[in-house]
Amino acid sequence: MNDYQTTIDNIQTALNISDSTPVEALQEYSERYAQACQEVNHRLTDCGKFLRTGNIGEALRLANTTPHLLDLCNILDFPERQEWDGICRSYHLSVAPRLMMSVIEQLNHAYDEVSPLEPLLKKHRRLALAHAPIRERLAILYQLEYKEPQNLIWSETIPTFEQKRIEEIQSLFLQYQSEKNSRGNIMELLRELETTPWRNQPQALIQKVKKWLGSYAHLHYSGQFQELGRQMEAARQTGNRETARSLLAKWRQLLQESKIQISSISEEAQAQERQITQWLKAETVKGNQYQAFQKKAVELKEALKKQDIHQDTLKELYQELTNLGIDSEQTVSDDLKFIYQQKLHQLRKKQLQFFCLIGGGLVLLIILAGITAYLLNK
Repeated sequence: MNDYQTTIDNIQTALNISDSTPVEALQEYSERYAQACQEVNHRLTDCGKFLRTGNIGEALRLANTTPHLLDLCNILDFPERQEWDGICRSYHLSVAPRLMMSVIEQLNHAYDEVSPLEPLLKKHRRLALAHAPIRERLAILYQLEYKEPQNLIWSETIPTFEQKRIEEIQSLFLQYQSEKNSRGNIMELLRELETTPWRNQPQALIQKVKKWLGSYAHLHYSGQFQELGRQMEAARQTGNRETARSLLAKWRQLLQESKIQISSISEEAQAQERQITQWLKAETVKGNQYQAFQKKAVELKEALKKQDIHQDTLKELYQELTNLGIDSEQTVSDDLKFIYQQKLHQLRKKQLQFFCLIGGGLVLLIILAGITAYLLNK
């Protein structure tokens, strides 16, 4: 880079004192400048090839090689270039080729685009140099392809890495099958198989892993489901709702943890689970009805204490309580029934006394009216 800058400095000095600069010196400067432009254009040509194929990362890697390509372009593209070319032609000296400005513009645009990619590119290169696991390198390649879809190098590289990773998973699957307590490792393999954005998802391998996990779950969990089923049935027979709910929660938790298909559980255990679920639902409804009955009974008791309660209101409350008792399979207690009947009898007696009093008053009024009329006629 220093040689390039020295050449440009000499040319600019010669332009300022062109009349006193020896032709031999001008010839030397022209040859050096032409050679420098050829060297830079050669590097620009290589970068342009990668840019045309979408391999921006490789193009920039070449451009960043010391000395930095765009820095050289800035030095060689000096303001007096046109004036210098004119002097070279007049003295029949070497005229340097024009710099490939279109490639320079593409490189500048590429730098603007690739700035967010730089951390990923660095990580990609670091993992490659460290011979990191294929799974880690593949994850970075997916991110690079997503952020730089026009770069064909990623789409061409990913299938090779995918095939290597699938082969690794197959090998690990065989290894884990022969080891104890390896279900967690195999489930992790299945998660990777199902969540990785493969070009061609390895369905055969996925089904093989799922089949193994299903057989494992059936072998290790079917006995636990049967035992829970027997315990739930015993709780139902004794009417122990709290125990039944606790056992049902354990059943569902075990179903979630084991990842076992419900169809893999015995028909007897499935029937017990359905039966206990239906029974608990019915018991919940019955409990709500019982609470409604008790609430209405309290309401009736409070009404029986009131002196000014109307007997129609009392009859309506008693009928509602009776209907709730039918729904909840409960009956009105004999004590409450007796108090109700006594209260009703009192209200009827009071009503009858009231009517008698009114009737007596009316008879007395009629008699008084008759006596008054008789006396007036006399």
